[in-house]
Amino acid sequence: MKRLLLVLILLLPCQVFAHSFELKNTNYAICDEDDTLYPIHYLTYKNSPVYFLNLNDNYNYALGTYHEYIEVDDAFFLSEYLWAYPVVNFQTYYDYHMQFITRLLWEDLYYEKTFNFCNEEEEVLERKEEEYQLVKNRVNKVLEGIDILNEDHIQYQGQSVIYTDDLLQFYTLVNDNGLDVVMDDNSITITGDVGEYFLDFYLKDNYVGNELTFTDGKNRLATMHHPPFNTYAMHVTILELEDNEDSFEQEQEAIILEETQILIEEPEEKEIFINIDDETENNISFIAKNTFVSTLF
Repeated sequence: MKRLLLVLILLLPCQVFAHSFELKNTNYAICDEDDTLYPIHYLTYKNSPVYFLNLNDNYNYALGTYHEYIEVDDAFFLSEYLWAYPVVNFQTYYDYHMQFITRLLWEDLYYEKTFNFCNEEEEVLERKEEEYQLVKNRVNKVLEGIDILNEDHIQYQGQSVIYTDDLLQFYTLVNDNGLDVVMDDNSITITGDVGEYFLDFYLKDNYVGNELTFTDGKNRLATMHHPPFNTYAMHVTILELEDNEDSFEQEQEAIILEETQILIEEPEEKEIFINIDDETENNISFIAKNTFVSTLF
Protein backbone atom coordinates (compact mmCIF):
# COMPACT_ATOMS: atom_id res chain seq x y z
CA MET A 1 0.00 0.00 0.00
CA LYS A 2 2.82 2.42 0.89
CA ARG A 3 4.58 1.56 -2.38
CA LEU A 4 1.39 2.33 -4.33
CA LEU A 5 1.03 5.71 -2.60
CA LEU A 6 4.66 6.55 -3.40
CA VAL A 7 4.10 5.75 -7.08
CA LEU A 8 0.99 7.95 -7.16
CA ILE A 9 2.84 10.84 -5.54
CA LEU A 10 5.67 10.59 -8.07
CA LEU A 11 3.23 10.50 -10.96
CA LEU A 12 1.15 13.44 -9.78
CA PRO A 13 3.46 16.28 -10.97
CA CYS A 14 3.64 14.74 -14.46
CA GLN A 15 -0.13 14.57 -14.64
CA VAL A 16 -0.43 18.20 -13.56
CA PHE A 17 2.06 19.38 -16.19
CA ALA A 18 0.53 17.21 -18.90
CA HIS A 19 -2.88 18.80 -18.36
CA SER A 20 -1.50 22.33 -18.01
CA PHE A 21 0.57 22.34 -21.21
CA GLU A 22 -1.11 22.67 -24.58
CA LEU A 23 0.77 22.07 -27.84
CA LYS A 24 -0.36 23.16 -31.30
CA ASN A 25 1.74 22.09 -34.26
CA THR A 26 2.65 24.54 -37.01
CA ASN A 27 4.88 24.50 -40.07
CA TYR A 28 7.02 27.36 -38.76
CA ALA A 29 10.74 26.92 -38.26
CA ILE A 30 13.96 28.81 -37.67
CA CYS A 31 17.22 27.77 -39.34
CA ASP A 32 20.83 28.64 -38.59
CA GLU A 33 23.82 29.27 -40.83
CA ASP A 34 24.33 25.51 -41.20
CA ASP A 35 20.73 25.07 -42.44
CA THR A 36 19.83 23.16 -39.30
CA LEU A 37 16.06 23.40 -38.91
CA TYR A 38 14.55 24.06 -35.48
CA PRO A 39 10.76 23.56 -35.44
CA ILE A 40 8.62 26.23 -33.76
CA HIS A 41 5.35 25.14 -32.16
CA TYR A 42 2.67 27.07 -30.36
CA LEU A 43 2.94 25.98 -26.77
CA THR A 44 1.09 27.30 -23.71
CA TYR A 45 1.13 26.62 -20.00
CA LYS A 46 -2.10 27.57 -18.21
CA ASN A 47 -2.91 29.79 -21.22
CA SER A 48 0.46 31.57 -21.03
CA PRO A 49 2.78 31.36 -24.08
CA VAL A 50 5.82 29.12 -23.54
CA TYR A 51 9.07 29.40 -25.49
CA PHE A 52 11.97 27.00 -26.03
CA LEU A 53 15.21 28.53 -24.79
CA ASN A 54 17.65 26.01 -26.25
CA LEU A 55 18.34 24.91 -29.82
CA ASN A 56 17.15 21.42 -30.70
CA ASP A 57 16.09 19.93 -34.02
CA ASN A 58 14.10 17.25 -32.20
CA TYR A 59 12.47 18.62 -29.06
CA ASN A 60 10.88 16.45 -26.41
CA TYR A 61 7.13 17.01 -26.65
CA ALA A 62 6.28 14.55 -23.88
CA LEU A 63 5.38 17.54 -21.76
CA GLY A 64 4.55 15.45 -18.71
CA THR A 65 8.28 14.79 -18.29
CA TYR A 66 9.12 18.46 -17.61
CA HIS A 67 9.50 19.92 -14.13
CA GLU A 68 9.96 23.45 -12.83
CA TYR A 69 13.39 24.84 -12.04
CA ILE A 70 14.92 28.22 -11.25
CA GLU A 71 16.66 29.83 -14.20
CA VAL A 72 19.28 32.42 -13.25
CA ASP A 73 21.70 32.63 -16.18
CA ASP A 74 19.01 33.48 -18.74
CA ALA A 75 17.07 35.92 -16.54
CA PHE A 76 18.18 39.04 -18.44
CA PHE A 77 17.26 37.68 -21.87
CA LEU A 78 13.90 36.38 -20.65
CA SER A 79 12.88 39.77 -19.26
CA GLU A 80 14.05 41.51 -22.44
CA TYR A 81 11.90 39.55 -24.88
CA LEU A 82 9.37 37.17 -23.30
CA TRP A 83 7.05 40.07 -22.39
CA ALA A 84 7.00 41.56 -25.90
CA TYR A 85 3.99 39.71 -27.38
CA PRO A 86 1.81 42.88 -27.66
CA VAL A 87 4.67 44.87 -29.24
CA VAL A 88 5.46 42.11 -31.74
CA ASN A 89 1.83 41.84 -32.85
CA PHE A 90 1.27 45.62 -32.97
CA GLN A 91 0.13 46.86 -36.42
CA THR A 92 0.15 43.35 -37.87
CA TYR A 93 -2.60 41.04 -39.07
CA TYR A 94 -1.23 37.67 -38.08
CA ASP A 95 0.00 35.76 -35.06
CA TYR A 96 3.76 35.26 -35.42
CA HIS A 97 4.74 36.10 -31.87
CA MET A 98 6.01 32.60 -31.07
CA GLN A 99 8.39 32.50 -34.03
CA PHE A 100 9.48 36.14 -33.89
CA ILE A 101 10.05 36.28 -30.13
CA THR A 102 11.93 32.97 -30.22
CA ARG A 103 14.30 34.35 -32.84
CA LEU A 104 14.76 37.60 -30.90
CA LEU A 105 15.67 35.55 -27.86
CA TRP A 106 17.99 33.16 -29.67
CA GLU A 107 19.87 35.96 -31.46
CA ASP A 108 20.91 37.25 -28.04
CA LEU A 109 21.41 33.90 -26.33
CA TYR A 110 23.39 32.46 -29.29
CA TYR A 111 24.98 35.65 -30.64
CA GLU A 112 27.67 33.69 -32.47
CA LYS A 113 25.08 32.11 -34.77
CA THR A 114 23.08 33.53 -37.68
CA PHE A 115 19.37 32.73 -37.84
CA ASN A 116 16.80 32.98 -40.60
CA PHE A 117 13.29 31.78 -41.36
CA CYS A 118 12.92 28.62 -43.46
CA ASN A 119 10.62 25.77 -44.50
CA GLU A 120 8.29 28.03 -46.50
CA GLU A 121 8.07 29.43 -50.01
CA GLU A 122 10.96 31.75 -50.86
CA GLU A 123 8.75 34.74 -51.60
CA VAL A 124 6.97 34.35 -48.27
CA LEU A 125 10.31 34.07 -46.46
CA GLU A 126 11.62 37.28 -48.03
CA ARG A 127 8.61 39.29 -46.92
CA LYS A 128 8.59 37.64 -43.50
CA GLU A 129 12.24 38.62 -43.02
CA GLU A 130 11.39 42.23 -43.88
CA GLU A 131 8.58 42.20 -41.36
CA TYR A 132 10.78 40.62 -38.69
CA GLN A 133 13.34 43.41 -39.03
CA LEU A 134 10.55 45.96 -38.54
CA VAL A 135 9.35 44.06 -35.48
CA LYS A 136 12.89 43.82 -34.10
CA ASN A 137 13.41 47.57 -34.47
CA ARG A 138 10.05 48.25 -32.86
CA VAL A 139 10.77 46.05 -29.83
CA ASN A 140 14.22 47.61 -29.37
CA LYS A 141 12.76 51.11 -29.71
CA VAL A 142 10.19 50.42 -27.00
CA LEU A 143 12.89 48.95 -24.74
CA GLU A 144 15.23 51.91 -25.27
CA GLY A 145 12.43 54.46 -24.93
CA ILE A 146 10.54 56.24 -27.70
CA ASP A 147 11.67 59.71 -28.80
CA ILE A 148 9.20 61.78 -26.77
CA LEU A 149 10.43 60.06 -23.60
CA ASN A 150 14.11 60.67 -24.42
CA GLU A 151 13.95 64.28 -25.62
CA ASP A 152 13.79 67.61 -23.77
CA HIS A 153 10.53 69.50 -24.26
CA ILE A 154 9.86 73.21 -23.77
CA GLN A 155 6.39 74.71 -23.54
CA TYR A 156 4.84 77.80 -22.02
CA GLN A 157 2.67 78.52 -19.04
CA GLY A 158 -1.04 78.23 -19.82
CA GLN A 159 -0.51 76.07 -22.89
CA SER A 160 -1.93 72.60 -23.30
CA VAL A 161 0.52 70.61 -25.40
CA ILE A 162 -0.22 67.21 -26.95
CA TYR A 163 2.64 64.79 -27.72
CA THR A 164 1.77 61.72 -29.79
CA ASP A 165 3.48 58.45 -30.67
CA ASP A 166 1.81 55.19 -31.65
CA LEU A 167 4.15 53.27 -29.33
CA LEU A 168 3.19 55.35 -26.29
CA GLN A 169 0.48 52.79 -25.49
CA PHE A 170 3.16 50.36 -24.28
CA TYR A 171 4.07 52.61 -21.34
CA THR A 172 2.39 53.48 -18.06
CA LEU A 173 2.74 56.89 -16.39
CA VAL A 174 3.76 56.36 -12.75
CA ASN A 175 4.70 59.91 -11.67
CA ASP A 176 3.28 63.14 -13.13
CA ASN A 177 5.55 65.32 -10.93
CA GLY A 178 2.69 67.73 -10.23
CA LEU A 179 1.79 68.46 -13.85
CA ASP A 180 -1.74 68.25 -15.24
CA VAL A 181 -1.41 65.17 -17.46
CA VAL A 182 -4.02 63.36 -19.55
CA MET A 183 -2.82 60.18 -21.29
CA ASP A 184 -4.58 57.87 -23.74
CA ASP A 185 -3.30 55.10 -26.02
CA ASN A 186 -1.07 57.18 -28.30
CA SER A 187 -0.99 60.72 -26.88
CA ILE A 188 -0.18 62.61 -23.71
CA THR A 189 -1.48 66.11 -22.99
CA ILE A 190 0.53 68.27 -20.57
CA THR A 191 -0.36 71.53 -18.85
CA GLY A 192 1.36 73.08 -15.87
CA ASP A 193 2.97 75.97 -14.03
CA VAL A 194 6.41 77.40 -14.66
CA GLY A 195 9.14 74.97 -13.70
CA GLU A 196 11.23 71.95 -14.69
CA TYR A 197 9.59 68.53 -14.53
CA PHE A 198 10.39 64.86 -15.07
CA LEU A 199 7.52 62.48 -15.81
CA ASP A 200 8.31 58.85 -15.02
CA PHE A 201 7.05 55.91 -17.09
CA TYR A 202 7.30 52.12 -16.83
CA LEU A 203 6.72 49.53 -19.53
CA LYS A 204 3.08 48.49 -19.35
CA ASP A 205 2.61 45.10 -17.68
CA ASN A 206 -0.59 43.30 -18.65
CA TYR A 207 0.66 39.80 -17.89
CA VAL A 208 -1.19 38.21 -14.96
CA GLY A 209 0.59 34.83 -14.93
CA ASN A 210 3.72 33.62 -13.17
CA GLU A 211 7.25 33.63 -14.57
CA LEU A 212 8.16 29.94 -14.77
CA THR A 213 10.94 27.86 -16.31
CA PHE A 214 10.84 24.11 -17.01
CA THR A 215 13.29 21.43 -18.04
CA ASP A 216 13.33 17.74 -18.86
CA GLY A 217 17.05 17.65 -18.06
CA LYS A 218 18.04 18.77 -21.56
CA ASN A 219 15.45 21.11 -23.06
CA ARG A 220 14.51 24.35 -21.35
CA LEU A 221 11.15 26.13 -21.51
CA ALA A 222 10.01 29.50 -20.16
CA THR A 223 6.59 31.06 -19.89
CA MET A 224 5.76 34.60 -20.92
CA HIS A 225 7.37 37.11 -18.54
CA HIS A 226 6.70 40.50 -17.03
CA PRO A 227 8.56 43.40 -18.73
CA PRO A 228 11.89 44.62 -17.35
CA PHE A 229 11.65 47.18 -14.58
CA ASN A 230 12.97 50.16 -16.55
CA THR A 231 12.21 53.80 -15.75
CA TYR A 232 11.78 56.29 -18.61
CA ALA A 233 11.84 60.02 -17.76
CA MET A 234 10.21 62.65 -19.98
CA HIS A 235 11.84 66.06 -19.39
CA VAL A 236 9.47 69.02 -19.66
CA THR A 237 10.38 72.67 -18.98
CA ILE A 238 7.57 75.24 -18.73
CA LEU A 239 8.49 78.89 -19.23
CA GLU A 240 6.61 82.10 -18.45
CA LEU A 241 4.77 83.23 -21.59
CA GLU A 242 5.08 86.97 -20.82
CA ASP A 243 8.90 86.83 -20.56
CA ASN A 244 9.18 84.85 -23.79
CA GLU A 245 6.37 86.35 -25.88
CA ASP A 246 8.62 87.60 -28.69
CA SER A 247 10.60 84.37 -28.96
CA PHE A 248 7.40 82.37 -28.77
CA GLU A 249 5.84 84.29 -31.70
CA GLN A 250 9.03 83.82 -33.73
CA GLU A 251 8.98 80.14 -32.94
CA GLN A 252 5.40 79.84 -34.18
CA GLU A 253 6.20 81.66 -37.44
CA ALA A 254 9.20 79.43 -38.08
CA ILE A 255 7.19 76.30 -37.39
CA ILE A 256 4.44 77.34 -39.78
CA LEU A 257 6.95 78.16 -42.52
CA GLU A 258 8.51 74.72 -42.11
CA GLU A 259 5.07 73.13 -42.51
CA THR A 260 5.39 70.98 -39.43
CA GLN A 261 2.43 69.22 -37.92
CA ILE A 262 1.41 71.89 -35.43
CA LEU A 263 -2.20 72.95 -34.95
CA ILE A 264 -2.88 76.17 -33.01
CA GLU A 265 -6.49 76.19 -31.80
CA GLU A 266 -6.26 79.32 -29.60
CA PRO A 267 -3.55 81.98 -29.07
CA GLU A 268 -2.51 80.34 -25.82
CA GLU A 269 -2.76 76.72 -26.91
CA LYS A 270 -0.87 74.52 -29.33
CA GLU A 271 -0.93 70.83 -30.07
CA ILE A 272 2.29 69.18 -31.18
CA PHE A 273 2.04 65.94 -33.08
CA ILE A 274 5.23 63.88 -33.07
CA ASN A 275 4.90 60.90 -35.37
CA ILE A 276 6.97 57.76 -35.67
CA ASP A 277 7.62 56.01 -38.97
CA ASP A 278 4.76 53.65 -39.76
CA GLU A 279 5.37 50.06 -40.75
CA THR A 280 3.27 50.21 -43.89
CA GLU A 281 0.39 47.87 -44.53
CA ASN A 282 2.10 46.80 -47.76
CA ASN A 283 4.85 45.14 -45.74
CA ILE A 284 2.48 43.09 -43.65
CA SER A 285 -0.59 42.30 -45.75
CA PHE A 286 1.35 39.90 -48.00
CA ILE A 287 2.35 37.69 -45.08
CA ALA A 288 -1.18 37.71 -43.72
CA LYS A 289 -2.49 36.31 -47.01
CA ASN A 290 0.18 33.63 -47.36
CA THR A 291 0.65 32.16 -43.92
CA PHE A 292 -1.13 30.13 -41.29
CA VAL A 293 -3.11 32.20 -38.78
CA SER A 294 -2.86 30.74 -35.33
CA THR A 295 -5.88 30.33 -33.07
CA LEU A 296 -3.72 30.24 -29.95
CA PHE A 297 -5.62 33.06 -28.27
